[in-house]
Amino acid sequence: MKDLFEKAEPKKVSEAVSCWMVLKSLINLIIGFSAENVVMLVVAIALGYTLITKRSYMNIVTAVLLAVIVLMHLWDNLTNARILYLLEAVVDALSIAVLVVPKQVRAYFNNEF
Repeated sequence: MKDLFEKAEPKKVSEAVSCWMVLKSLINLIIGFSAENVVMLVVAIALGYTLITKRSYMNIVTAVLLAVIVLMHLWDNLTNARILYLLEAVVDALSIAVLVVPKQVRAYFNNEF
């Protein structure tokens, strides 16, 4: 795991997390069409754009949003043994980690106004 953080290339991290968020939003939209899923797709596209264009602090904003989503759904997914959504939570947790832990990723987003 340490190697993952040391070798993380900020541009690739941004692109990978952006693609993941849009992909998972599309899958959730297909599985259960709802207004919430449409809104989350729009939010994922917007956040992905800000990550790819390396806007200041957007790595942290994205990580916080992903953490809130995981925490909101975690209990229901655990109690109902929803494996697909639990796997989604694991990938979200890894996305959070690669957005905020590696020094080079934090530096890439400049995290200053």
